[in-house]
Amino acid sequence: MALTVTLMGLDITNKVDFRGLTITDTQEVTGDTLTITMYGFDQDIFPRVGNEIIVQDDSTKEFAGILTDVERQIGEGNRVVVYECTAIDYTYMLDRRYINKVYPTKAVTNGSSDSMLEDILYDLKTAAEGDDVTGVGDSFYNDFYNNLSASQVLVSGPTVRQQVFQRILPSQAISTLAESTGNLWWIDFDKRINFRPVVSVFANHLPLIDGFPTLHVEGNMEDFH
Repeated sequence: MALTVTLMGLDITNKVDFRGLTITDTQEVTGDTLTITMYGFDQDIFPRVGNEIIVQDDSTKEFAGILTDVERQIGEGNRVVVYECTAIDYTYMLDRRYINKVYPTKAVTNGSSDSMLEDILYDLKTAAEGDDVTGVGDSFYNDFYNNLSASQVLVSGPTVRQQVFQRILPSQAISTLAESTGNLWWIDFDKRINFRPVVSVFANHLPLIDGFPTLHVEGNMEDFH
């Protein structure tokens, strides 16, 4: 086990107090949070709200998201600065725009193309490109759209009726589609939207019985609560 922490691509592992590092990982949208304490010496690091932070255990990402709160305290000799930081997962970056559009009747998902989910992400990406002076667009919206693939979403999703979204956050719009079709959705730490049937998502800590994670409520008292 080798934990590493990067801030905006810079390795700051030796600046982190791991005793205060806490990750809350849930299946809920925007449920993944991180609290972390960093130490700067002679202004060698400047964590700021909006910075991307990634925590890895070897090659496995344990958390990836955006700093949403940074508190500073001056330490010894006015040279050491203690940064108490809070971060939330990438859904924070998805919800920086509103959706205000009528989407006609269509399959909610269909692999990576010709679906209502794909249309929503495409509209967000296009709007971001229009506002960006470089003409390249917002890298996060580009990633959300370009990373949409059949391996992450329900390949043949049900058809949903026309949806009217009036000044609504993207996460709320996608949640509406998920709830109306019996699905769950989330953004993983690789900036990919996952959209899966509820019955296909299992608790990965339960013992496998006949190939499926299974909870025996009469005997497994450790996981029952």
